[in-house]
Amino acid sequence: MRIAFLVRDDLKSISGGNIFNSRLIDHLRFEGDQVEVVKVPRGPFSPALYRKLSVAEYDLVLEDEMAFNSLGLLNRLLKKKKTISIVAVVHILFSVDDPAFREAEKGFLRSVDGMIFNSQDTKDHVERLLKGKSLSVLTYPGWDRFRQKGDIDNIRHKNVADGPLKIIFLGNLLKRKGFHYLLKALAKLPPGSWRLEAAGRVDLEKKYAAEVKRSIKMLGLERSVTLLGPLAGEAVAEIIQNHHLLVMPSLYEPFGIVYLEAMSFGLPVIASIRGGAREIIGSGQEGFLVVPDKIDALAEKIAFFLNNRGKITEMGMNAWKRSREFPRWSSSMKRARDFLVKVLK
Repeated sequence: MRIAFLVRDDLKSISGGNIFNSRLIDHLRFEGDQVEVVKVPRGPFSPALYRKLSVAEYDLVLEDEMAFNSLGLLNRLLKKKKTISIVAVVHILFSVDDPAFREAEKGFLRSVDGMIFNSQDTKDHVERLLKGKSLSVLTYPGWDRFRQKGDIDNIRHKNVADGPLKIIFLGNLLKRKGFHYLLKALAKLPPGSWRLEAAGRVDLEKKYAAEVKRSIKMLGLERSVTLLGPLAGEAVAEIIQNHHLLVMPSLYEPFGIVYLEAMSFGLPVIASIRGGAREIIGSGQEGFLVVPDKIDALAEKIAFFLNNRGKITEMGMNAWKRSREFPRWSSSMKRARDFLVKVLK
């Protein structure tokens, strides 16, 4: 297949969506498909992009839904010009958080021939928006991006009795990720009983990042909280293995690759009840699901692990086992490619 993959941002920028897109591109190329990654200019319509797609000989156009507000009109004009299949890769709907995007997203989604979803939650939101089902496939992200060191016995024998509870937050510093809720919850716990490290970009929402840094000082958490900045590759795996617990109280998370990856190393997870975490984590089994802005409840769940260190091991083993009920990346991306072949037929 000759494929144009339209994306909004540089795929080297670290995010769950970019991890998924990169894995899909790698698999398509491994199978012998020709994939050209095309960056979508900002704005409602790009004449230059339309001209390029009009004359190029592609079999299929893949489009990251993140660029929806630039692609609806382009797709409709392109289909009047030529016969071509268009498939959207839908990681998240902006209209879940902001209803102002509903009509634009609806118009974009109706302009494509098929959709690839990363979670049942995302699929359900799209079907409610469109008031019906569309040609689509649900293919979960894989759990095996990193080399696994050791096995379940390492979790069983992990020493979690001594020292502070080591908590990791893995995500870019965006308001919807709920880092400010985590800080407020931790401030309610005994000083010195925990340590928090946060890995992710701090330059995407600069005003919010500045507010977070002020909150750390105002709450007196400077000695207990470390902002590491972005990490990539095996450095992410290394830091996961050096912690006891992942906490991500996001306002909304359509899936949450970081949940699955942390669980694959035997970490229990405290995650938001809003979004795809419900498809991964059984509350009380592999961790807990919380309402992110309920600070006292979030603090209570973290304190549970502080006061019941053996539960870190027990739930960590559950998490390890649960992660392996999800596909490996190779199987997940094969499912996506099989769907693309079906759309072309």
